[in-house]
Parts: sequence; structure tokens; C-alpha cells
Amino acid sequence: TAMKFAPERKKFMEIMGGSSDDLDADIQKFCTIFPLLLEENHKFL
Repeated sequence: TAMKFAPERKKFMEIMGGSSDDLDADIQKFCTIFPLLLEENHKFL
């Protein structure tokens, strides 16, 4: 059931602020932002 809640790749990248034109840059941006989101989530929990 968890997979039903996961967005499609295109929607996920839009949410994260990426454009699918430059995948390497999008991945680098994600790897920069995601740990910060995880840290914030960890503090909340």
C-alpha cells in the first residue's frame, strides 16, 4: 500500500524543484536537499 502513496518520478522531481532536462544536476540537488529534510524530520519525531 505504501507504493500507492509514492508519486511518479516526474511528479517527485517537480516537487523537489528539478527539471528532467539535466538528470545529473537534479540528482546532485536532491542529494543536497534530502539530508536536510531527513534531519528536520528526525528532529520533529
